[in-house]
Amino acid sequence: AQAGNDTITIINSTGQEIANVDSNHVEIDGFFTFFGDSVEKIILESKGGEDLVNVKGTVGDDELVLNGTRTLFSAGGVEFEIDGYTDINIDGFGGNDSAILVDTEGNDRLMASPARTTFNRSDLTINLDRFNNVKAFSPNGGDDVALLTGTDADDSFFANENFINLKGPDYVFNAAGFPRADGDGGLGFDQADFVDSEGKETFFSTPTTAYMDGSEFFNFAKGFERVTARSQGGLDVAIMNDSPADDTFYATPAYAALFGANYRTQANGFIQVTALATAGENIATLRDSAGDDTYVATSTYAFMNGDGFLNYTRGFDIVAGTSSEGFDKAILRSAVGNSLFRGNYGFAFLAGLTGNDYINSASNFDRLSVFAAPTGTATAQLSDSLGDDTFIGNGRNASIFDDSSLIYTNGFKRFTASSVNSGTNKLFKQNINFELTEEGNWT
Repeated sequence: AQAGNDTITIINSTGQEIANVDSNHVEIDGFFTFFGDSVEKIILESKGGEDLVNVKGTVGDDELVLNGTRTLFSAGGVEFEIDGYTDINIDGFGGNDSAILVDTEGNDRLMASPARTTFNRSDLTINLDRFNNVKAFSPNGGDDVALLTGTDADDSFFANENFINLKGPDYVFNAAGFPRADGDGGLGFDQADFVDSEGKETFFSTPTTAYMDGSEFFNFAKGFERVTARSQGGLDVAIMNDSPADDTFYATPAYAALFGANYRTQANGFIQVTALATAGENIATLRDSAGDDTYVATSTYAFMNGDGFLNYTRGFDIVAGTSSEGFDKAILRSAVGNSLFRGNYGFAFLAGLTGNDYINSASNFDRLSVFAAPTGTATAQLSDSLGDDTFIGNGRNASIFDDSSLIYTNGFKRFTASSVNSGTNKLFKQNINFELTEEGNWT
């Protein structure tokens, strides 16, 4: 061939053959065909057997498309059309090489990394070496899986119900329509972002792994130091697990975050968030909404509940509930054993003593109720506000209140009521079943 759009077509037998191809020659089972730069298209057609083709790209930008049974590879001004081969190996060799891969109706599996991408389809296997831009599509059904692996550099992962993306400094992988998709951050400082669908999903995380599980998709990530999950609506639930070390949980009606020494996980817009602590010294802060909210804290669990949200913790050593707006109520319950309750309207805490260690606090709640367990020695110490306060003791109950706030207690065996601020403070007691110490100027 000397001029024009020249094509070479090579048809294999029904046996098993191996073809080695680059932009200058084709070798099949030891038989060489040299064409230099005089041919624009090479067609390799397999008539049967488990045929293998090895293709070497160029230092330029090569392109590959796999759709149906046909593979098209453009390299160095030559287009290779590969049809019917069951095993295809293509080395991009250099440049910014890209590939488009389309699934079959069967169960297909994509494994992509900067060094090698493998697409195991129901009819063939294709290996792509050194392709740094890969797009894979799963429109034809089947239980297809995409596994994307990052590098030692800083990588980012994005996943929603239809699409996932993993990219780093020198590569980008996209997969669309895969029912299951996994991202592995590798080393480096990596970030993963999950977005839900309009249905009901569950987001689950540990310091090293996370996943979003929906009715028709499952997206998983591991090895990412920063993970963010976003709910766009629906009855979505997030569950976060702590590390073996010390961790902190911070939750508002809009978002919740759990973080430790080497990780941070955040859930945005979820109607319910649960944080679970199992080891280390762990701290949780629960913030209220602009509406009316309820805060409940015990020795083992605590939650803040309002219109459209529920933030729940279990196993945290220290939990702080904070009220800023609305008419908010708080309930604190002690565990069996000795406990101490101390505070005023602005800030109060209930702590376990003698080996049953926990501290639960409440700040600026309009109504605070505190209940002591029937066993052990429970001690309460309450102080007045800057205004006029009233203390009432009756049986096992004791309350202190002003014109806007009230603290109610039940079951404490020892009680200290302190009147140390300004205002006119009154104290009433009747048939009390606890030891009462009065400090300051009560009338």
